[in-house]
Amino acid sequence: MTVSSVASTPQSASAAFRLLLVEDNPGDVELARERLSSVPDYSFDLTCVTSLQDAIGVLERSHVDAVVLDLTLPDSSGIETLRRLRAVRQDVAIVVLSGGAGEDLRRLALREGAQDFIGKNEAPALLLARIMPSAFERHRAQEHHRQVEQLVGASPDAVIVTDTDGIVQFVNAAALELFGRPSDQFLGRPLDLPIDHAEVSQIEIPANGGVRSADVRVAPCEWGHRPARLVSIRDTTDRKLLEEQLRQALKLEAIGQLTGGVAHDFNNILTVITGTIDILANAVGHDAKLSAIARMIDDAATRAADLTRHLLAFARKQPLHPRLTDVNELIVDAAKLLRPTLGEQVEIESKLDETAWPALVDPSQLTTALLNLAFNSRDAMPDGGKLTFQTGNVVLDDAYAAGNLDVRPGAYLMIAVSDTGSGIPAAVLDQVFMPFFTTKKAGRGTGLGLSMVYGFVKQSDGHVKIYSEEGCGTIVRIYLPHATGEVGAAIGPADAAPVGGTESILVVEDDALVRDYVTVQLQNLGYRTAAAANAAEALQLLDHGGAFDLLFTDVIIPGGVNGRQLAEEAARRLPAIRVLFTSGYTEDVIVHNGRLDPGVVLLSKPYRKIELARQVRAVLDGKPAGLI
Repeated sequence: MTVSSVASTPQSASAAFRLLLVEDNPGDVELARERLSSVPDYSFDLTCVTSLQDAIGVLERSHVDAVVLDLTLPDSSGIETLRRLRAVRQDVAIVVLSGGAGEDLRRLALREGAQDFIGKNEAPALLLARIMPSAFERHRAQEHHRQVEQLVGASPDAVIVTDTDGIVQFVNAAALELFGRPSDQFLGRPLDLPIDHAEVSQIEIPANGGVRSADVRVAPCEWGHRPARLVSIRDTTDRKLLEEQLRQALKLEAIGQLTGGVAHDFNNILTVITGTIDILANAVGHDAKLSAIARMIDDAATRAADLTRHLLAFARKQPLHPRLTDVNELIVDAAKLLRPTLGEQVEIESKLDETAWPALVDPSQLTTALLNLAFNSRDAMPDGGKLTFQTGNVVLDDAYAAGNLDVRPGAYLMIAVSDTGSGIPAAVLDQVFMPFFTTKKAGRGTGLGLSMVYGFVKQSDGHVKIYSEEGCGTIVRIYLPHATGEVGAAIGPADAAPVGGTESILVVEDDALVRDYVTVQLQNLGYRTAAAANAAEALQLLDHGGAFDLLFTDVIIPGGVNGRQLAEEAARRLPAIRVLFTSGYTEDVIVHNGRLDPGVVLLSKPYRKIELARQVRAVLDGKPAGLI
């Protein structure tokens, strides 16, 4: 093996090429060196070997730009020499230097990967010198094309290259996966897509698994040294789905804020109505007509209170009392309640997984949610049908969470409620969780059932999905986070009779009607009272020697100090004071993750005198919050 440097001019050093000459004839070696030295503007670092085995060793150990190869060597001859060398390195230019210059051999060598073919006997003196630079450039162009194909092939976007007539020349792996078709159904065929020459367009494409939305970009390019068009297709179906989910979530959030505020003010009014109706009913008890009117008002107030509770459930501002719950047992009890209500024409079936995990959930609210779903199913099956409850343990993985904005990956207890009813039209399916939206006839529903379910599940850190096909039925799946621990016992009912006392109570309520009502009711129960409209007035009463046993305060009060902060200030002045909160809807002041903070007791508006009496007495007696 010999190594030498061949240069034409000093200025050519920056254009040096590493060249391997595989030739066993010393005279031909010297001739090749002489011819290479005459190439203008090029220089060569020349390595010479006399056998195929030595050539393979050089290619395996070092970088070489090109090989000048004699096909007849001591250890190999003919076209097999080229094949064996090409098998070692695919990325190197090979110029064949052969004593036999037949046209068949030339074509075969070029087909086997040679960049050029030079016959020793027929070549003029400078032929090799002229061919080598062009061989380098052509090989580099081919290598560049190969690298472009690799880069485009690795693109996550679908990429298709067509000629100017629209015939496909190249298609990458992402395109094959998107369309679900092999490459032979693309290459050499017209590109059958509704695209034009616009820089960016949005189209629907028939792809693997249905119709997909896509952004398409078309740009001129060069492919195989010819003008071509590069078509880049980005599947936007999942992105658009997530964008729609985000818009829907923001819309529901905005509606929730509105309904929560309305329910708050409405609950203040209802607190006075429901609280005083008992007084009115007692006063007119001797008159049957007036008593009937009082009952009518009472029924209307109760319906209004139910309405606000549904609104607060949707707005995720209802106080929840979660505990570890055996959902299977809860569904069995709910089914017992439903059988006489739904009627004989509705068959109830339960498919409950015996290994179903417990859920940390408010059992009464979950029961209400299931009853609402069951009533919706009944209304969708006027001629009868089947209502099915199902439970199971599922894991929602990262892929599912990526397609659903509000889902955290993890283990969930799944509750499915399905029916064989009329189903929901696809055009309105994304509206069913909106409050007051209903597909029922006028007078058949408030449109709050599904919105309540939605809000309750979200507030419980869960996930809800609805699937429906018109004429085939509906299925609602509720996913509640898997919880561990022992299932708790149900909380027993409170004492029926209201009990008063003689303690001193500070009432803080910004609504004058509610404040006056509460003060009168507490006084009627025997308590001593003082009232304030805001935190500043309450603190003045405390600072001027007020010795109170209980602070009964609204959570949201004006003046920059909320009920929780007022309670903390009151505790600094009177460490023994007890606190009972009230509110028309819950706020982050006392509720976190949908649950009341530990030790916090809340009396939700609207409430009646008996409920007020029980809660006040329980807090004064120091009963645990969960048992009130």
